[in-house]
Amino acid sequence: MHSIAAEVKLCKVEAETEAKFTGQLDLLERLSLGRHDKVRSGRGWASDSFAVAYGLKLISASGKLIGPTQDMWFRDGSPECENLSKQGDMVVYLANKATFRFMTPEGKMGGSVLTISEDGGRTFSQNRYPGSLASAQDPNEALEHQRVLEKFGYHHSRMLVSGNRIYLELADPTFRRFLQFETNDQGLHWDNRGESGEPRSYPVAEVERWREQFALGKWVRMHSEWRTSCEKSLGKPCVAEVDIGWDEYWRACRKTRTAQGCLKDFVPPAIE
Repeated sequence: MHSIAAEVKLCKVEAETEAKFTGQLDLLERLSLGRHDKVRSGRGWASDSFAVAYGLKLISASGKLIGPTQDMWFRDGSPECENLSKQGDMVVYLANKATFRFMTPEGKMGGSVLTISEDGGRTFSQNRYPGSLASAQDPNEALEHQRVLEKFGYHHSRMLVSGNRIYLELADPTFRRFLQFETNDQGLHWDNRGESGEPRSYPVAEVERWREQFALGKWVRMHSEWRTSCEKSLGKPCVAEVDIGWDEYWRACRKTRTAQGCLKDFVPPAIE
């Protein structure tokens, strides 16, 4: 029987606790979990996405398993150390790309999860993410948050824990729009603090890194679209002219400016 070794990601939660995310289970374990929503595992095997995603274990400094003491109801497709916090006995865990074992009351098999442990990581709550109907929060409040999230659109989340308060900030793909929620009762109720053009919980350096990445990607797409349009209308000599003009501008600009600044001020050179 073929076997694929498990992949492991380690995160330091606090001085005495380490988080161990284990994914890519071997074939026998994957088969035992069932086969819904098949995806490619990246190594040529058709795998159950729940099995391929990462499961969380909290380990003490002595190497002893703290928890969870039972398998969790979701796995994390892309665990982030920044989205795991432990303060005393409270552990807060945010997963942006969770895969659920079973369908949720909202009819979803995946999405965003925020779950909380009050016993140091031995057991975890149901989903406390704003808009989730699985938690003990007010259903009317959850539905209102669902409407807000739907209007905001596709997003990535980052959390910040300060005392008994949890701040959850959502960013759109361009990292130009941010939406923040706040709770002081471990996610049973959330206050919507509204949208902002600048981050309130995300580290500024991380936001700038994502903005630069988005600008670089947009530049590549614009260049490709311009080349295609040019070739269709004027032929291959036009493409060579486009490449020279764009490359000269980009290389000169990037010596002194960010990708965002260069993209903002770029005017496509005239093609004759």
